[in-house]
Amino acid sequence: MGLISLVVPVYNEEGNIAEVYRRLSAVLASLRIPYEIIFVDDGSRDMTYGIIKGLREKDRHLKLIKFSKNCGQVFALLAGFEFARGETVITMDADLQNDPADIPKLLEKINAGFDLVNGWRGCRKDSRSRKLISGLERWLIAFKTGVWLHDYGSGFFALKQDLVKKINVYGAGARFIKPLAVKLAGSFTEVKVGHYPRGCGRSKYNFLKIAETGLDFLIHFKVNQQVRQPLPCNIEEIVESAL
Repeated sequence: MGLISLVVPVYNEEGNIAEVYRRLSAVLASLRIPYEIIFVDDGSRDMTYGIIKGLREKDRHLKLIKFSKNCGQVFALLAGFEFARGETVITMDADLQNDPADIPKLLEKINAGFDLVNGWRGCRKDSRSRKLISGLERWLIAFKTGVWLHDYGSGFFALKQDLVKKINVYGAGARFIKPLAVKLAGSFTEVKVGHYPRGCGRSKYNFLKIAETGLDFLIHFKVNQQVRQPLPCNIEEIVESAL
């Protein structure tokens, strides 16, 4: 297998980021395949950026992209996609709720020929209200796209580079990444992955934000893109990996 790119959007995760890096690098090193870890700092206002910068000085696998302001997780992911060089691109959250030990499950399905492999959080460690909201969101997306996934809200999934390039054509118009990826993929599947209580800090999502996203999706989601839309955020710094 060729190079793997891990894209991890981060925002005010100073209490989690070092442990996320430790777990990720341990799993990836054990696979004995080339990899890069791309941390996209979405305008953090704590010590997150400084911690990642320090880790980068010790590990040539790290790439750091820093936004000048907070733009949102979706745009952080899209920026990571723009700079990911891997044949396979995997996304993961930075709150310790995803377990890097599940990465081989995603890669196994990618190697089997699937363009997209979704990490399905079979036993979620979220509140009952959060699960209810996610269920409604999942139903709305399935209704709009005609495609059912068990977990549209999971930030833990793998894509082939060819699919990433199709998404990148949209620029900011790809802000509904998972539904768009499913529609553009030639083939997709899901695998059950672990889900754990959040580490330090608080969730960046609440009922109002999720409801607004769902309504926005119903109104604006489309697969046919005519003009590429620029990302609404300035990249303040890019620190490349040394691979």
